[in-house]
Amino acid sequence: MNNKKSEIEQILKHRFFVTPTGYPSQNGFLDYGPPLTQIRHQVIEEFRKVFVNETVFEIHPSAILPYEVLKNSGHIDKFCDVVISDSTNIYRADHFIEDKIGEIIDIPNMQEVNDLNSLRASISELKAKIISRKKGKNANAEIEQLTKEEVNEILMNFSCVKKHLADFNKTEIDLVILIHNFFSPQGLPFGPSRDFNLIFNLNDRQFLRPELAQSQFINFRKLFEMNNERLPFSSLCIGRSYRNEISARGGMLRTKEFEQAEIEYYTEDGSHADFISIRDTSVLILPNTCLDPFQITLGDAFDTKVISSQAICYFIAKAQEFCMNIGVKLENLRYRQHNKNEMAHYANDCWDVEIKTFSGWVECAGIADRSNFDLTVHSKDVNTRVKRIINAREVYDIVINKAEIGKRLKSKLKDLEAYVLSIDQEFITKNKQNDSIRIEFEGEMYDFKLARRIVDCEFFIPRVIEPSFGISRILYSLVEQSFKIGEERNILDLKPKMCYLHCVIGFLKYLEGFDSIVADLRSKLREYSIRFQISERGCSIGRKYYSCDELGVPFFVTLDFKTLEDKKVTIRERNTSSQIRVNVSDAPDYINKLIKEEYEWASLMDQFGITN
Repeated sequence: MNNKKSEIEQILKHRFFVTPTGYPSQNGFLDYGPPLTQIRHQVIEEFRKVFVNETVFEIHPSAILPYEVLKNSGHIDKFCDVVISDSTNIYRADHFIEDKIGEIIDIPNMQEVNDLNSLRASISELKAKIISRKKGKNANAEIEQLTKEEVNEILMNFSCVKKHLADFNKTEIDLVILIHNFFSPQGLPFGPSRDFNLIFNLNDRQFLRPELAQSQFINFRKLFEMNNERLPFSSLCIGRSYRNEISARGGMLRTKEFEQAEIEYYTEDGSHADFISIRDTSVLILPNTCLDPFQITLGDAFDTKVISSQAICYFIAKAQEFCMNIGVKLENLRYRQHNKNEMAHYANDCWDVEIKTFSGWVECAGIADRSNFDLTVHSKDVNTRVKRIINAREVYDIVINKAEIGKRLKSKLKDLEAYVLSIDQEFITKNKQNDSIRIEFEGEMYDFKLARRIVDCEFFIPRVIEPSFGISRILYSLVEQSFKIGEERNILDLKPKMCYLHCVIGFLKYLEGFDSIVADLRSKLREYSIRFQISERGCSIGRKYYSCDELGVPFFVTLDFKTLEDKKVTIRERNTSSQIRVNVSDAPDYINKLIKEEYEWASLMDQFGITN
């Protein structure tokens, strides 16, 4: 599997699908060549076909955000990875440890630890005894990680638990490094682990956006007004995000600059009007309460509370529709619920759309219930409250006689006003006496008048469901699963509509008289918006075929020695290498209908197929 992955990545570089950025090449940044750029356009076009309708408002905001926005959203303080450093080199802690010993690890039970320093001292002493035994056998033993048996010898002295690496805090990471005697690849000791913020800091308190969501939230009021101040509705942003990844490894799967498509669905209660249309959609899900995925309809998943809202169910169904439309195989799709420790600080629930690759199941999209966290934290700077109609009820407002009470409280009058405003209706109803109420403030009692009013509406901050798609990851996963590596030829088996070129026009030998035929083909192919290229390579027709197969070109049109006589061309199909012979004037129409999936190649073979 890994050999095939490596071979595909070499083809992608060789055929200029993708290439490292700059010279020397920059880690975590990639340039897309013409083939992948065109496939990217098609992925985004298919995304819009599935997700954009009359209640989705697309915006194109700046990629730069000010400090205040990211401070309020929590990114300044919480958008971090834990790193370890040997004073010269920095490593992402979970990646470093997982590569060494895996993701499920035995660790002393921290709930039973009374004195952390004593625990560290005990581990160091036990470790030193083991290392002293090894020094005679290996001069470098003191900087080698301990064997599993030696680690168990240390751990047997403590009450231990098994934990997933994702659940470890910085103290536990430091203990793992101490227990296993980890050193950096340069043989240097690690200092204490620390948080590393992933946001690219520019200057003047400006940052490159780490996601597309915040610009949508801060423009919520304008979007709400464009929808005639009605819920629910959605906003959409497609563009680049930037994260200063410590370990930008995995080629296109983990880069510092990447394409996203994010939708924010603003709702009162998480319902969705189109939920009924997707109830019977069957999906493969992996809830955080299960070890193995299972098949279920989205209607059953919602009814049994496996999935928490109709909106999440709806967007899972649309994600599946989108992935299948671009050509992701259904057996390579599943939906995994985040464990509690994985959940972002703003999320109530989150499901990852995962695609199976040679690297395992890869998260390519996330569908999160962000509750009203984001709109709430921005509410002091942006109006994010909306009005809803309720059954009319009588409420009481506490009237403060500022002239009278101000004489007693002076500078503390504002504190009293804030306290009075915080008093809820239930307290007022229980403690009122006719149209007045007595309230205690800082040890003294104050009498206030009550004003009655009828309330038939109230203000609230909407809930947000966010489907966020990693276009770059989807691109790579789609291309990887579509490559067929063979002994004689390699085929990029994409759907025709997704390909870099729809067809190539070539010649067995260029003859006088072909000019007018080629000009007619050009004109008609352009009318159909078919992407094509004319091959003028000086090589055999077979080599031209195989070169196009590797780029994923689905159809190759050949003008041959009979074309001038019978006004026909052959069309070769990429996957089967079979050919049909049709009139030159009909060829563009057939290709167009094959791209649109209005015709199947097999039916054309029955009608026009060439038999050898």
